Amino acid sequence: IQSSAKSWTAAIYSYPGYRTVGNLGSLQVTDTTAAWEAIALKPGYYTIGLRYYDRTDTITMPTVQVDGIDTILAQPVDPNVNQVYTRLKERQSWFYRALHYYVYPLLRLRQHLPQSWIRSEFLPVGAPETQFEYGAIAHSHCLTLTLAPPLLQHYSTYLTRYNRGSFPLDWTEVNQPTYQSSSMPEDGFYLLRIRPQQSTAPAFESSWLEIEVNKSDDKPMGDR
Repeated sequence: IQSSAKSWTAAIYSYPGYRTVGNLGSLQVTDTTAAWEAIALKPGYYTIGLRYYDRTDTITMPTVQVDGIDTILAQPVDPNVNQVYTRLKERQSWFYRALHYYVYPLLRLRQHLPQSWIRSEFLPVGAPETQFEYGAIAHSHCLTLTLAPPLLQHYSTYLTRYNRGSFPLDWTEVNQPTYQSSSMPEDGFYLLRIRPQQSTAPAFESSWLEIEVNKSDDKPMGDR
């Protein structure tokens, strides 16, 4: 893993409930030269959500052992694996839009609904050490982000915009004080993944990030 990405996380989820029961990642590893890292789990069925950030051009999924026995062998991954996302939105159809149609109004009405419920619907298995920010973007609106110096210094911020079928439209790393997206081609929503760059990073503060959703020169529709 260490040779595949600068930052990574392996979240352990219960199966079939997909409840986060453990997490191991670059922020928890103190000895980067160690051959193995271990996490204790109760007997049961689990899935592993492995995420690589700032990956290298040589990617390998690690060997997984259970009680010292190789259970999943290491596997190389095509460095162009993410190219699938550039074509994924072409597969949208009425079926996928019907499945995810409720997400957009859910986020538009988020101020009037329980936040824990919205999060459980939108982020059922989010990585524990990652801060998530999200909201709706209407057609022809754009997203404006203002990042304070502590956020730029200690965190990496990744933005993805989705259509109503939950297919990604575009994605980018935001590493400048002010960022403005292009106009949204259709109704949809955005997701910001904000990850500490080191274990000593100060705790994230909401005041470090300002989010506005605007239409041309109109006033913000007000996400925060």
